[in-house]
Amino acid sequence: MPELTNDPEKAVSTGTPMAPEAAVSQPLSTLSKTETRASEMFDSIPVWRKYIIVFATSWTTLAACFSSTSLLSASTEIAADLHTTPEVVSLSTAGLIFAIGLSALVWSPIAAIVGRKLAYNACLAVLFSLTIGAAVAPNMPVFVTMRVLSGFQGCYFHVAGQTIIAEYFPPIQRGTANGFFLAGTVLGPPLGPLVAGVMMTYSSWRSVLWLQVAMIGLAFILALFFVPASRTDAPVLTLNLRGRAALAQFNPTPVFKQMTYPNIIFTVR
Repeated sequence: MPELTNDPEKAVSTGTPMAPEAAVSQPLSTLSKTETRASEMFDSIPVWRKYIIVFATSWTTLAACFSSTSLLSASTEIAADLHTTPEVVSLSTAGLIFAIGLSALVWSPIAAIVGRKLAYNACLAVLFSLTIGAAVAPNMPVFVTMRVLSGFQGCYFHVAGQTIIAEYFPPIQRGTANGFFLAGTVLGPPLGPLVAGVMMTYSSWRSVLWLQVAMIGLAFILALFFVPASRTDAPVLTLNLRGRAALAQFNPTPVFKQMTYPNIIFTVR
């Protein structure tokens, strides 16, 4: 009968078979250590802060989705004020939505380079500034420019919010957290025209944009103090990637390569 060992290191180095009871206990020990590390990772921040993280990320997506539809009911008023036609105003909204679709291709690479927290806050700051620009726009070209450029910040909050929740909530709690997070995504588009229609009954279309400025400002304050950095990010003021590795993040080819898999193609369709 061959010699057996209870030492996994000796089994690997010498090829000696492990005793059955040791072979069974070893995977269980490894699994226990893995579960302990996972528990420590998810419990690294208190529960009350997790609730604020969910509210902050959901509120941010609410503000972004709200802005995509809020001026749909104001086309005639905007056209009269800026001396253009409602069709041109509608085209500016189409440009905004098109830019929203491309925003993740801009801000996700930036987050990979400078870190998620800095990118998240910078994205909110840019959106805040451009919304102010749209609110004070003196003519149609400035208004369209501010609106379309603001769209390049929209979709990133959906991607980053899901990542943040996955990083700080264990699987058994992640579904509930995602449900509350997606409330902002679902409620934003219908609330935009509804709230804007009521406001324009008593005020101008610019007041709707100032409401968006206030919403984005609150989101920025919450993100600044409560939304955590990624565990994989480098220290503050240190880049995660440099040189060619950083530039490679802006290459969208890997995203489109996924379309070669039939199951992904059917999911998209």
